[in-house]
Amino acid sequence: MLIQASDLGAQLQIIDQETAARGLTVVTELRGNLPRGGGEVVARGYRGVDRLGRPITAVRVVSSRGLVLTLGPRSLRDLDHFRATELLAHPLLGDVPLDDDDIQRASLGDLNGDGSLDVVLRSEAGTLEVWSLRAFSATPYPIELTTLPTLALDIEPGSGLSLGGRPQPVETDQLQPDLLEIATFESGRYTGQSAAARAYHARRARELTTESRSPSTEPTAPDETTRLRRAIERAWYTLLAGRPRTEVLTALDKERVSSEHEGVFAAYRTRIARMGSRSAKTTTEKTPTGQGAETPARR
Repeated sequence: MLIQASDLGAQLQIIDQETAARGLTVVTELRGNLPRGGGEVVARGYRGVDRLGRPITAVRVVSSRGLVLTLGPRSLRDLDHFRATELLAHPLLGDVPLDDDDIQRASLGDLNGDGSLDVVLRSEAGTLEVWSLRAFSATPYPIELTTLPTLALDIEPGSGLSLGGRPQPVETDQLQPDLLEIATFESGRYTGQSAAARAYHARRARELTTESRSPSTEPTAPDETTRLRRAIERAWYTLLAGRPRTEVLTALDKERVSSEHEGVFAAYRTRIARMGSRSAKTTTEKTPTGQGAETPARR
């Protein structure tokens, strides 16, 4: 039986009335056409303030057939700062120019090559989510990382959207290693264990190994801070590339560490050991699915 398409303009009017009643203002609008003749879809991001004067955000997505996705704003009782309710106009390039009506406008696209239109959302805590849009519903992609996904990246030209995360810094950190974990899209999810992600981490590990073995251009050998920073970075990326944890920790334990850096170095070693003792966790466990309370199920 054919489904009769309803009016997209009428659907937009419904969400305009609902968000206006909440005191929300449109700040972002993305438009695109669903694959296989699914019709046009519009995603809008909103901003406002709650009764305490705190900034709030919300997302509404509609197609010509009805409401696709509704997220936010968070209520005063909702203390989950990891719920994504902010729509990003262009996650890789940052903010796009404002139109005359102070709205960011851009086109929806397939961000990971699976054939569906996608949107990227951000939480108050800075974590990112990627949602797949359909005519009647939206579904978040699982994200498997040991760190929180806070970065949208393009690690290779034409490779599509990748996600990245950095570990929380160690307290009183004198070493400050540059640690990044990448998740690329593979088999319907973003994962740090994909072939492309492991290749990226392996490349970074090789670069760090080459740096440590190359003749120093400095008049003296690297100081202890630099040497230990590179050792931690090398261990981090080597482990993420898929090398055995025992091998990585054995190499790390060969470093000479003074009492000045002993505590910080041990803290990073513990983190790397724990990271290697478990598989990447899914960071979207609390995220509503296409059948969740805020996302309409397929009608």
